[in-house]
Amino acid sequence: MAIAFILLSHFSLWSHWQTDQQSSLNYLVTMLYQPLGKFGVYIFVLITCYFSLKENQDVMSYERKQLKHSFITMQEVWFYSFLIFGITWLFNIIQPSLGDVVKTLLPFISREYWFVTAYIMLVLLIPFFNVLSIKLNFTEHLSLILILMFFDTLSLVRNYTMNGYLASFVVVYFIGTFIRKYLKRLAFIKNWMLVTSFGLLWIIELISMVLLDRLNYGSDSVHFTDKLFAFLGATALFILILRSKTFYNKWINRLAKTVFAGYLLTDNPFTRHFVWDNIFQTFKFQYTPWLPIYGLGCVALIILVTIPIDAFRIWFIQKLNAYFQEKKMFQNKN
Repeated sequence: MAIAFILLSHFSLWSHWQTDQQSSLNYLVTMLYQPLGKFGVYIFVLITCYFSLKENQDVMSYERKQLKHSFITMQEVWFYSFLIFGITWLFNIIQPSLGDVVKTLLPFISREYWFVTAYIMLVLLIPFFNVLSIKLNFTEHLSLILILMFFDTLSLVRNYTMNGYLASFVVVYFIGTFIRKYLKRLAFIKNWMLVTSFGLLWIIELISMVLLDRLNYGSDSVHFTDKLFAFLGATALFILILRSKTFYNKWINRLAKTVFAGYLLTDNPFTRHFVWDNIFQTFKFQYTPWLPIYGLGCVALIILVTIPIDAFRIWFIQKLNAYFQEKKMFQNKN
């Protein structure tokens, strides 16, 4: 769900919409899925943080596991970064510069994928944050969340003292561990309240986007889809997911392992506009009533196409690791 939300957001964000004399209603329709992006990002991070909190953990042992987890994520990012660079260059989609080569080789330093970079940073900090989270009681934990959320939300009024995606992810971390510790104490918040809150927050963000667009803020019209509203909306939806009936399905689990690749394939700076404008040609549906449904269909197709591509990546990495292991064993024998 989290990655699907992000992809739907990119449908609204990266499509080349005709903005000349665009009505408020059409702007609302084209940007309908934009608020889902940060909801999805924060839900993705909440899942990681919620399951990260365990008592009696050896910090450095856990840090070594996090380093291994981070390297696996980095392997996946490098694979798609190289793959996309090679294909877009081969088919003359881009004319690569030295800066493009650097972005490909160092996707984390160059902010090619800001989400992944901030996520890896957080993953490496989690073992140390856990020490604090375990010690905090209900009031202390909640107070810390509110203080951090307030500091981070100041950027919405152009105060960038505490700014950056890692800062937001730290807020989400403490929300996730708070829910892990005190989910039962949140039982007074009924499901209908959570559903209503999520819906209202989505609507409020859409209204803010329309108003800012009418005031000629351009790309800054999405300003209020970040931070506070996104924190609250993601938290409401995450609690709903935790309360839902659990079930096991091997196909869904397999799908969950590959959908992250959908994000990597479509949010690469060399492909993000090409996918929506040249492959899906979303602008052709801008003034039709089918636009939201078409967006859902595009995202579903991306996920379906991603499955075999990522299956090949997993197979390729396994074969590569097996080759190096055999080579190492052969060298040790000699």
